[in-house]
Amino acid sequence: MLDLLTGLERLAPVEALKASFIAYPVINAAHIFAIGSLVTLVLMIDLAVLGRLPALRSRREFAGMLRPLALGALALALATGLPMFAIRASEYAFNPAIRLKMLLLLVAAINLAAFVLLDRSARTAGDYPAAAKACAVLSMALWPAILLCGRFIGFI
Repeated sequence: MLDLLTGLERLAPVEALKASFIAYPVINAAHIFAIGSLVTLVLMIDLAVLGRLPALRSRREFAGMLRPLALGALALALATGLPMFAIRASEYAFNPAIRLKMLLLLVAAINLAAFVLLDRSARTAGDYPAAAKACAVLSMALWPAILLCGRFIGFI
C-alpha cells in the first residue's frame, strides 16, 4: 500500500504540481471554492426539503434547480482534492482527519442515495416524506462536519 502511495506522489503531474509556484495555490483555492459552494447548495436544498424557505412556491423545483449545481461543485471538489491528496498521499492516507472525512463522505453518499429512493417512492404524495426530511437533517450535519475535517487535515 505504501509503495502505491509513494508511487502516486512520484507521478509526473504530481511532481509538476509540487514544483509549480502557481498551480497548487490555484487548485487549493478552487477546492475551497468548490467545498464552500457545495456545502451552501446542499444546505439550501436541505432547507427547502424541510420547508424552511417559506418564500418558495415549489420546494421540489428549487431543489431540482440547485441539485445540478451541487453535483458540479462536488465534481470540482473531487477534481481538485485528488491532486492535493496525491502530493502527500503516503502521509495523508494515515491522517485521522482525512480518514474521518472519507468516512463521512461515504455516509453522505449513502444518505443521498436513501433520500433519492425515499423521494422517488413518495413523489406522487406531494410533500417530502418524514424519512426524506430526516435524510435532509442528517445531511445538514454531515456536510459541515466534512468541511471541518478537511480543515483539520493540515494540522494533524
